[in-house]
Amino acid sequence: MIWEQKVERIAMLTNLVEKGNNKCMQYWPEQVNGDPLKIHSQFEINLLKEDVWPDFTRRQMEVSKKGSDGVRPVTQYHYTTWPDHGVPSHATALWRLFRKLTKDADNTQPIIIHCSAGVGRTGTLIAMDHLLDQANRENGIDVYACVTALRQSRMHMVQSVDQYKFLHSAVLEAHTVGSTTSPVAEFMSYYSTLNRQSSVTHQTILSEQTEMLNTICHSLSEKDTQIARLDENANKNRTEILPVDGHLLFLETPFNGRNEYINAVQVPGYKGTDSFIATQWPLEDTVVDFWRLVRDHGVQHIVLLEQLSLKNGFPQILPESGETENFGGIDVHCEAIEQTETLVSRAHNIKVLMIKKPLTDQSIIDVRTRLGLNARNTSTKCAVVCTYVYIDANLMQQLVSYHCRNGAELCGRFIAALNILDMVDAENEVDVFYGVQQIKVVRPEFVQSQVCFHSIGKHAF
Repeated sequence: MIWEQKVERIAMLTNLVEKGNNKCMQYWPEQVNGDPLKIHSQFEINLLKEDVWPDFTRRQMEVSKKGSDGVRPVTQYHYTTWPDHGVPSHATALWRLFRKLTKDADNTQPIIIHCSAGVGRTGTLIAMDHLLDQANRENGIDVYACVTALRQSRMHMVQSVDQYKFLHSAVLEAHTVGSTTSPVAEFMSYYSTLNRQSSVTHQTILSEQTEMLNTICHSLSEKDTQIARLDENANKNRTEILPVDGHLLFLETPFNGRNEYINAVQVPGYKGTDSFIATQWPLEDTVVDFWRLVRDHGVQHIVLLEQLSLKNGFPQILPESGETENFGGIDVHCEAIEQTETLVSRAHNIKVLMIKKPLTDQSIIDVRTRLGLNARNTSTKCAVVCTYVYIDANLMQQLVSYHCRNGAELCGRFIAALNILDMVDAENEVDVFYGVQQIKVVRPEFVQSQVCFHSIGKHAF
């Protein structure tokens, strides 16, 4: 079918295996530039490149047929976070996939869209495209008529009630904010348009995007944060900003009768790997848990984003140069301090002292910064830190822990900015909306205000 119809683009909306059930046979090679996949001695498929993002993967392939001249390019966009019979938690990444799928496509060639059965997820994406086009043409949509028409062509298209509801919110999002991606060369001009006030709503586009982000990444309920609210954990939280159960990091090493809870979340980097940890400044009683976190999860870099005072309830968590301090059974030794005008870098060794099983030393390489930042003061010093951390290639290959007073306000801004800089490096384009939404799924309190959103766009560039 791909060869006969001269298909060049594929959207795959299922994983190969879901909940232990086979959903789709793999129809591409295992490795980039590895052995080609041969089908019935007639077709040969080579995988040339694979780009992985948090929600989808792009695979660029070449297909050849025995007895035919030349090869044909085929690009597959594989959406990996859509549950069978369910819906994604948000539509942002799905729209991003769809725009990449259709960008510069040859409109004379069909696009294949498939899931497992080819009705639920497939029908939803097709309906999203039709309804957004209808919204732009007619300033209104008819979801019922759209789905009815699709089902006349193929039964059960848009299979569940949740998928039907999702269509409404997905089209609302896309119609409200539009495409949020800009080529790097045009970003400053695009950013200027975001700050213009609409004569109709009297809001800037930036304000509308911020409101949409907060709508998509809704406030948490007590059900979402049950573990953090347990009696034995409640007094370990500095504020009401609590980790979502599904993104909570657990401490692994049993330690002096303490449990595995810490107010910390693991945050995806631009390519989808868990590159960052965001956590609150420890309480007096949880400094030991902070260092357990460092040890258990192999944290190699700690970035401190605020200069906080002990007298205001923020305990000291680092020894001075050449000194060793014991934090509830963990010895931390500071080997050296290197200080520049804006940054402080320390090298630490830690040793966890346990009665039964001593653990090996672990090196903590860098601790930054002493900029006097707070949630209401994001001066151009923010850009200094982002740039400094970003250009340290070794740092970006390892797990980095970010700390501010509540583990959200400044942590969110810096992590979002770094992810956006990675996007620029990989794709030569900027999408602040997507960069922020990507991390707000993990912690909705990240980047809540227009001021925060503005600072990311300003300081990342």
